[in-house]
Amino acid sequence: MKRDVPEELNWVKARAACSVEKVFASLHDGVEEDLKEANSLRPDGLDRFRIIRAEDGRSFTVRRGESINKFVSVVLENGCIAIVKARGQEAKFTVGLNNEGRCQLRSEKEGFEQWQVRKMALEDLLF
Repeated sequence: MKRDVPEELNWVKARAACSVEKVFASLHDGVEEDLKEANSLRPDGLDRFRIIRAEDGRSFTVRRGESINKFVSVVLENGCIAIVKARGQEAKFTVGLNNEGRCQLRSEKEGFEQWQVRKMALEDLLF
């Protein structure tokens, strides 16, 4: 697999821009777009998906209609981003630059693009 590693990169500036707070805000925006798309594909009369942001701005929850049993929460906590599902499943991610210089979310051993984390978090709820 060929890597697209830049010959030169201001990695300090890139890493500073890759803060957990900025990635969390970007995830929120991406989830909003995902929900717009998902809702546009749902037949009329079916529960719509909605996003609810906590007053402190440190978490948001995606719900299916008015259900209290069908949700996914994304929480900014202690330097990481946690994904909590209704059934209690949880995943935690830190952020950092990969070897190509892109800001990614990281689990213990693997790096992920934001769309991949949104898919992991929302796929069961949306489909």
